[in-house]
Amino acid sequence: MKNIAKTTLLLISIAGLVSCEINDPVDDWARIGQEVPHTVWELSSTKVKAGENLAFKAQYYTKGEKIDRLEVWYDLTENKAMEAKCPFVSFNYSLSVNVSSSAREEQSISQYVHSEENWDIDKRAYVINETFPVSNTLRPVEWKDVVDFDSEKFSTLFPDTFATAFKKGLYEKLEQNTYLTDYRTVLVTTGEITVEDFNACLDSTFNENRQDYDKFVKEERKAELKSKYNNIPFEELIYKSSESKFQISYLKSYSIGATFRVYDEKNNQGVSEKFTIEII
Repeated sequence: MKNIAKTTLLLISIAGLVSCEINDPVDDWARIGQEVPHTVWELSSTKVKAGENLAFKAQYYTKGEKIDRLEVWYDLTENKAMEAKCPFVSFNYSLSVNVSSSAREEQSISQYVHSEENWDIDKRAYVINETFPVSNTLRPVEWKDVVDFDSEKFSTLFPDTFATAFKKGLYEKLEQNTYLTDYRTVLVTTGEITVEDFNACLDSTFNENRQDYDKFVKEERKAELKSKYNNIPFEELIYKSSESKFQISYLKSYSIGATFRVYDEKNNQGVSEKFTIEII
């Protein structure tokens, strides 16, 4: 029985050793912590014109596998900025919309051949001076200093709700008693009412504190004035007659997030700092 017990114990011990060898966490740590290429880079500028190349300088080295190839990767972000202003009210009124969205996931843009001739003894690293391209299709699209308002172009560039939101926000200010003069200016300037007819829609009460009259729109005339306001086309609310221009602007531009990558012969990669570059 003792021999049987010893044999059983020995088999269990051997099985334990085999199990430890198969699931050895040290081996996993070694794989996770393996040497990858090291790299840093610097750009000639953080702005680049669409259709041109951007110059850069990169340094890299490895303590592990041999270097295989070099690449520049970047993602693409689309930025839209829209604004409209009402130029003939005493207060500053504008509606601005700024939207940024991912236009393309990060991908390889340029590849470069690694050469031992890139070695710099003083820096103790490989050094390359190169460029990468930026497509001409990424040039900004701008609409401003508008002399002739193009309704079709406006509908193409701006959200469907923009004009409605602009008019709604402006009305919420104009209907306040504080801005009755501006309300009148808007309706008179756009030809919806005369000064006399607007004043006929008003009433007043004496304010003891100010020792003056507070004017307000008569309750039974509010709907009438609001209807006249609603009749005003959006473009008339943004027209600045002194400049003969519509106070509206649109800009669609792009920016890229670029990295320099170094791959060794086992496809391990070292990735540089990511730089945001504005396309102009």
